[in-house]
Amino acid sequence: MYNPERTDIMDKRYDGVTWMQNKGEVITLVNQSACNFILDGPMGRLRLDAGRSLKVNPSLAADPRIQELIEKGDLVIRRAKDRLDP
Repeated sequence: MYNPERTDIMDKRYDGVTWMQNKGEVITLVNQSACNFILDGPMGRLRLDAGRSLKVNPSLAADPRIQELIEKGDLVIRRAKDRLDP
């Protein structure tokens, strides 16, 4: 039941990642090409549209097909610490 007196629930910060214990391990794949990609990873298919980014488990970056796109410059990996540093 909703209790307006409870503010402790609203005080918690939501960082958008709920599926990992160590949130520092999350990477962001950024699509810098003009193409949309369907990425087949261990968690299933993921769609990454042109100019968009997607938070994923680092195991996806180890896939040879993903590595090929990274080497071509179509995808870029950003780690959590890269986003926090000015």
